[in-house]
Amino acid sequence: MIDAIIGFKRLPADEKKMFFIAIFLVIKVKILTSLFPLRFYSSSLGVQHKSILQTMDGQELTPLYKVLRTLKRTSSYLPFKNKCLVDAIVAKKMLKKLGLGSTLYLGVGRESEKKIVAHAWLKCNGTIVAGERGMERFVAVEWFS
Repeated sequence: MIDAIIGFKRLPADEKKMFFIAIFLVIKVKILTSLFPLRFYSSSLGVQHKSILQTMDGQELTPLYKVLRTLKRTSSYLPFKNKCLVDAIVAKKMLKKLGLGSTLYLGVGRESEKKIVAHAWLKCNGTIVAGERGMERFVAVEWFS
């Protein structure tokens, strides 16, 4: 824990600010997704059935990688594990604040013959920002940009 605190103190000011914004968003989105079904907040996720295909050069990718690092950092500081939907929504909101478009995908897949499971992932510039683990088992049924 001491190493984490020392590491945090060494971060640039903008990454510290992003960290606190991400913590706030994670808690807010976790409460929202726990209390309400998707239909109540889907309009805040973007335009339904629209994908954003954009390409960015190396310098434009810097904010994207900062968001990726921030999401990983926040998950290690929180006392609960984020679900894929929470991570994807938080990443989408953070990228939007930085002026980057992204597409949030909601998919379904089979865990067994009788059990269907859901998964969410977020893509920006062809990069999976959130929900990468296991996503190949799922078929996208909804997407928002």
